[in-house]
Amino acid sequence: MTKLILIGPLLDSDQSYQFEEKVIFVDGGINFKDRIQYQDFDSIGDQDSTQESLNITLDKKKDRSDLFHALELAKDHPNIQELDLHGFVGQRLDHQFFNIGEAYQALNNSSSLRKINFYKNKSKVITIFNKGENTLDFHGQFSISSLNPCSIKLEGDIKYRGTRQLLPLSSQGLSNIAYGKFSISSDQPLIFFYTT
Repeated sequence: MTKLILIGPLLDSDQSYQFEEKVIFVDGGINFKDRIQYQDFDSIGDQDSTQESLNITLDKKKDRSDLFHALELAKDHPNIQELDLHGFVGQRLDHQFFNIGEAYQALNNSSSLRKINFYKNKSKVITIFNKGENTLDFHGQFSISSLNPCSIKLEGDIKYRGTRQLLPLSSQGLSNIAYGKFSISSDQPLIFFYTT
């Protein structure tokens, strides 16, 4: 197993999902269990967005989010290279921002994890890539950012190529355009926003 699926409380309730991978339901994500086909599951949270029972119940007075604890639980699965997060973006901007931060830190602290994808309504909207070279095949507009100062190199079928220093959360990586295959190399994890 090289991929895990995490289901959060903001999942689109009008759609059904089918996964071949193990699913971790994060707090209110368990409310969508009947809409999801999966191989195996686990569940974790403080039950502030569900009345359903969870495999691991956290204290409501904790100082980290349910997603942080779910990412820690994901680390217990050896050889995981990719996480797909459904139901973690789309409402409160502060929650979304901190979810990105927790995913970034989890990736930065992992030796095996290569990327974490955030989905909204089954569409990939954000990918956080671990440091190193990452190859994509994508047509459309994108932006890149980092939470740490980093060196990046952009090559391939994109509008703006080259090597540069990227400042944390700066507009330096705003609005590039991809026309097909390209690569991004970096010495720190990168946040890739699919903007079209």
